[in-house]
Amino acid sequence: MNQTFEAPKFIGVSILLTCFNKVDFMSKQLEFIKKALTRGYEVIVVDDGSSDGSTLCLEEFTRANPTLIFLQQNNQGSAAARNEALSRVSREYFVFLDFDDHIDLSTLEEALPFLEHYKPDLARLNYRVIPGSTDNFGELQLAEPINSLIHSMRNEIYDRMGYWRYVYSQKLLIGMQLKFTPTFREVDGYFILDDVFWLLHNSSLDLECLIFPDNWVLYNYHVDPIPVKESWLRFQKQAALMPHAASIFLKYIEGCRHVHDLNWLGPKLYGVIVDHLYFLNLKQLILVLPIFYQLISHNKLLFFREEKISILAIVFPLLVSSFKNSLRELVSRVKFGRMLLKGFHGAKNRRS
Repeated sequence: MNQTFEAPKFIGVSILLTCFNKVDFMSKQLEFIKKALTRGYEVIVVDDGSSDGSTLCLEEFTRANPTLIFLQQNNQGSAAARNEALSRVSREYFVFLDFDDHIDLSTLEEALPFLEHYKPDLARLNYRVIPGSTDNFGELQLAEPINSLIHSMRNEIYDRMGYWRYVYSQKLLIGMQLKFTPTFREVDGYFILDDVFWLLHNSSLDLECLIFPDNWVLYNYHVDPIPVKESWLRFQKQAALMPHAASIFLKYIEGCRHVHDLNWLGPKLYGVIVDHLYFLNLKQLILVLPIFYQLISHNKLLFFREEKISILAIVFPLLVSSFKNSLRELVSRVKFGRMLLKGFHGAKNRRS
């Protein structure tokens, strides 16, 4: 780096974790939490009604480490849990951490002097997916971070996703009262969509974002080894909820006191909704169409910004796509059935 700044005398960062039935990751995460507390971070953990023993582990750890801020609530979903954590932030900056992931404190501490100098609303660092990442980013000091107005990079911020790759300023909480939008409780035990709307919300505001080079890896994102078919079915269930979830998000936006760039937010939100719907099969799409139609009818000006659009022109490509998805699923079932039948006949012949 060309410039050097003195590091802050204390770690002015809050680390926000939410936990729901993560006892398998408890030992490793508690080790990280203890390390962070020792180094002077504020750590806030919200247990979202765990039933697998996670709560007892966290209670015991808090008794031995009373500087940890440990909060409990009935199972309300990840958005509500993160909002509870946000209500307790007291440091100048904060980061999010899922309980099965981890962050690199050394990278964060290298970044802090630049945050202190530029005073951005948020800062973007990079992440890697584990297991499976082969990235080798090398030394950090390769280039200066760039302080940019968010309106010049909104699409990039949303498209590259990952609310957890950002360091946020407490100014966002005090001045703009940002929070996650609770949408739906869960789909097969998996809370959904709150991160999508958080990024859309942040990206539509007039903020400054400090962009660090890609080799500044802050976040290590753990991916569960879910079978492809199970992952696809889960995503379809999430996608089917998108129109209703978007309606909830828009009601939240209407109640906000700060000003959003609706010229960007409206078309972008519409694009996100439609992109999800293209993954549905025919039966799922038919069930969702009434809600989708109502959403479009009530928000035509927001979504299309003066452009005249035919509902048929929107729905017809979705119907074609959903029909193709249904055919693929049918072919997959037929192939699976033939495989089972072949195995049955093979076993029967061996017994003969």
